[in-house]
Amino acid sequence: FCTLEILGLIGFAYRCPKINVKFDFSYGIYLYHMIVVNAMIELGFTGKLYYMIIAILISVLISFVSEKTIGKLPIKRKHKTE
Repeated sequence: FCTLEILGLIGFAYRCPKINVKFDFSYGIYLYHMIVVNAMIELGFTGKLYYMIIAILISVLISFVSEKTIGKLPIKRKHKTE
């Protein structure tokens, strides 16, 4: 079933190439989620469902802020050199 979902998602992406996302912070979530999870484990925040929800929210928040600040630097540099 998982393979079917992945193939469906890839097919959708090829079928609708004009969908434009203004900002994509999924890479930031990928980068920061384990830092947040490891910090919470070290601080003893384990074993409860709401700790997982807090970790997700913190990861999303950090990745959003990172995309809005650090993620814009290469674009600014590109326009500055032109």
